[in-house]
Parts: sequence; C-alpha cells; structure tokens
Amino acid sequence: MNHYQLHYAGLSCTGLVRRSNQDNFWCLGRSLPVEHGDEDLFSGIFIPEEKQWIAVFDGLGGEQQGEAASGLAAKEFGRQTLALPGNVFPKDAGEVMQELCLAMNEEVCRYVVENKIQRMGTTAVGLYFDREAVFGFNVGDSRCFLYRDGALTQLSTDHVIRSVLFRRRSLTQCIGMTDEVLPQPSVFERPYREADIYVLCSDGLTDMLSDEEIARVLSEPGSLEECLERLREKVFEKGAADNTTVFLIEVDRSVMSGQEEDR
Repeated sequence: MNHYQLHYAGLSCTGLVRRSNQDNFWCLGRSLPVEHGDEDLFSGIFIPEEKQWIAVFDGLGGEQQGEAASGLAAKEFGRQTLALPGNVFPKDAGEVMQELCLAMNEEVCRYVVENKIQRMGTTAVGLYFDREAVFGFNVGDSRCFLYRDGALTQLSTDHVIRSVLFRRRSLTQCIGMTDEVLPQPSVFERPYREADIYVLCSDGLTDMLSDEEIARVLSEPGSLEECLERLREKVFEKGAADNTTVFLIEVDRSVMSGQEEDR
C-alpha cells in the first residue's frame, strides 16, 4: 500500500472592510468559537487516515448571524465527522456528504427558530483525506481548487445565479436558510498525485484574486506557508473587502513511495 504525507497551512482574517470575521473552519479537529477574530497562519503535517477532514464555512445574514451560522456549522461538522466509522469510504461519497450537510442544516435551522431570526446561513466546502484519494463537497460559493502541473482547476461547483444587469449574484444553495430547498452538495473525488496542492477558500479570496493570480502565486518558489502569506498580502493589496479564509494542502513528494502516476 502506498503511504502519503500531507502538508497544510491555513489562516482566517477579517479583512479591511468588515467589522467581524463571519468565516469559520474545521481543520483536523480544530475550529474557531462562534465569536472570534482573526486566526493567524498555522500549519502542520498529517498522514491521511481515519477522520481527516478540512472544511471552510462562510457565514451569511449579517455580522452576528453570519458568525453564528458558520460557527454552528463548523461545530456540527466536527461532531458528525468524528462520529463517522473509521472506514468512511468506499461507501458512496455523495451519501456521506449529503448526510453531513443535512445535519449541519438542521442545526443551523434549529438555532434560527429558537432565536426567532429571520434568515441566516453559511456556505461550506470540505475535503476528506482517504489513504488513496481526496473526497470533497461544497454547498454555496466557497471553493476548492486543484493546482497541478502549473494549472489551477476548480473542483467545486458554484451554486449561484448571476445577474448581469444588476452586477450581483445570489446563492441557490447554502446551509441553514429556512423555507428553502434542502442543501444538495456537489461532490468530487481525485486520487493523490505527487506535488498536488488543494486550495480551500471562502470568496474573500476569489472575489479579490483571479484564478490566474492564485495560480501565479502557487507557481512561485517557497514553502506552503510562504505561498499562503503571499496570497494574503495580495488580497490586502486589492482591498480585502470581505473575510478571507484559505487552506493550502500539498501532497508531500518527499515521502511518497511506490506511487504510480494517476490516470
């Protein structure tokens, strides 16, 4: 059996315009409390095995409501994933992701009803790291990319309707919006390949930087932490109009053994 080592780096920041950070995340057991500020860059290394998940949440509905929605979703996501059996897959990935999203949706909707809030919700994008492959899902417009051989490819699907006339976009899917259709996550899978980099982010990154600009940063020499710091710097150079949460996860080429190039 092949063995892999994954290096990750992440951060979450308020930006220059918003008064609070409505993003949240789940990273290998780590998340932010409901009320929080910035989470400075942190990193580590892990070997994919049981219950290894990283996810990003972008809250909707105003400052306190957005913080509550993303925080509740992150907490419930952690509770659900930690309770999963060790061998999550090859059980149908879509079924697992759907169950996770429904559980998060129920938790956020319960909070809405109990606190008599009109509307609130959160986007969600996450990855599960199996021994041989990455399984992912998203609801809303937080994104997952794969950087491979100098090219950046979006793996997630934006659940949005864009209005050219009014120059705005509306979400068609999210976690927690009441009186809406239940979330139907988009699901994807990729086998590991040497030097792959996965990018998980809220739209605070993609609203400020194009795919080409992100790819250019990832192509520059340096550590994963240095790449992430450069992405943050460029977001702030562009005005950092929204909260920004980003994770970079790289398949460590130095410890791969017996790996065949994937198809």
